[in-house]
Amino acid sequence: MKVSVIIPVYNAQKYIRACLLSVMRQTYRKLEIIVIDDGSEDKSFEIIEKLKKTDKRIRLFRQQNQGVSAARNTGLGKATGRYVFFVDSDDVVHPRLIETLIEQAEFCHAELIFCTYVKLNSARIDKIAGREKLCPISLRNLWITGERNESLEWFHKRYSRELSCIGGKLIQRLTIGEVRFDETLSMGEDTVFLYHICKNQVAVSCFERGWYYYRQHKKNVTASYTDAQDIRYLRAYRTIRDEERKNGRIPWALEWEYRYVWKLLSEYLTAKNEKRTERSSILKEMITTERRQTLYRKLSVRTRMLFDVLYAGCTYVPLVRSLWLIKQKICKRKV
Repeated sequence: MKVSVIIPVYNAQKYIRACLLSVMRQTYRKLEIIVIDDGSEDKSFEIIEKLKKTDKRIRLFRQQNQGVSAARNTGLGKATGRYVFFVDSDDVVHPRLIETLIEQAEFCHAELIFCTYVKLNSARIDKIAGREKLCPISLRNLWITGERNESLEWFHKRYSRELSCIGGKLIQRLTIGEVRFDETLSMGEDTVFLYHICKNQVAVSCFERGWYYYRQHKKNVTASYTDAQDIRYLRAYRTIRDEERKNGRIPWALEWEYRYVWKLLSEYLTAKNEKRTERSSILKEMITTERRQTLYRKLSVRTRMLFDVLYAGCTYVPLVRSLWLIKQKICKRKV
């Protein structure tokens, strides 16, 4: 059965060759590799064209720059495979990943299949790309499979890290249906997309090995936004929170309210430390508005007290902001 691999590209000349080669070298051969050049201004298109001449499975499309969501949506419109697999243009994948995901999909009739991922810098990715061991041993004991009624719990809690990003996800095209990426979101669009998939109660399966290699660098595929655009991605949190509240799943709505307010605070103190006046002003207004909301008042008293103290400290005491940033770097995780 055919798998449609969708790769959105924008100014990725440093990374797209490694990305494409990692897909072209997959042990599973029945692929159509759909590359959407989203108006690149560097040599990305030329690099892809050269590789296309060596592999007939590559289908290259070019469009005016509309953003990563629009590029992925174009890819979905072009896809003809039974399954769709997503890769970002700066990442690479293990040569046996798609084969392993397909085998599991057919074995347990899963609709959303994925592996864990590891974050690596460019030097480490370039070192391992194309040199991974093919692991001839059985990998069956590395799989966790969930029932349809567990997909939301997987999204919200059990695999919230993995299901916050689209890279490395294999999804039945019929399961995707009319679901598309929100083109008004600058970031978080893949989280919302996967939420809409999971809320429909789909059979899920996770391969607990980091065979998707996420490249860490200053300008990832969804980077380079203005202050207003950058803050707009926080709407992803609110979208999921509000829909869970609307459907009466208050515990999950509160989980996303909790994540949202702490992310607001994190962004606010960063803006204050960097002396980005317009950004910090917008975030301060958002925090003030949020503290009046019903869901915020339903958070535990301890959480609200801690939030209020830290917010006051971040606003008036530079030392508090500095200590908070040091804490974040040490923890190496999102608040």
